[in-house]
Amino acid sequence: MSRTASSSRSPTQAVIREIYHRIFEAALTPARLDLPDDTSHLLLVGDLTALPAINSWCEAVPAEVTITVAISADPAEVPGLPQSEHPNATWHWVDEGLSAEAAPEHRTDGSVADHLRRLDLDTAGLYVWAAGERNMVKDVRRFAKGDLGLGRSQQFSQFYWFADKPTG
Repeated sequence: MSRTASSSRSPTQAVIREIYHRIFEAALTPARLDLPDDTSHLLLVGDLTALPAINSWCEAVPAEVTITVAISADPAEVPGLPQSEHPNATWHWVDEGLSAEAAPEHRTDGSVADHLRRLDLDTAGLYVWAAGERNMVKDVRRFAKGDLGLGRSQQFSQFYWFADKPTG
């Protein structure tokens, strides 16, 4: 794996990108979705490690549910990044230091939680799902509970990896 001197990405992020190019996408989705009955808006938040699960959610959620996806990654760095189609999905790519070359209305600098705060989300019928790096997931949990006032039944989060721990 090579890393250019101009890259400001962590070695862990570089490893994730490298692995993503070498393996096929696979994710398991439960036979039924366990969303609250009143869910009308699904907020899916993650990094590249959560992308297969996010794609599975987009394929499984009914068309009448609005989906907002916030991914902590620069898609320009990962050619061919898969995005599942959903008629009511909006994708946001969030990363520090992004340029606004493609789809500037959906690209931003700063943390994922900061980006979510700027979305001015309506909490009626909202369910939040987040997965990825531990610190990002913790920030999203704090946002969902503190800023949005969501209870446990309105959110799920799980961290997949630690930025400050070696991989392997």
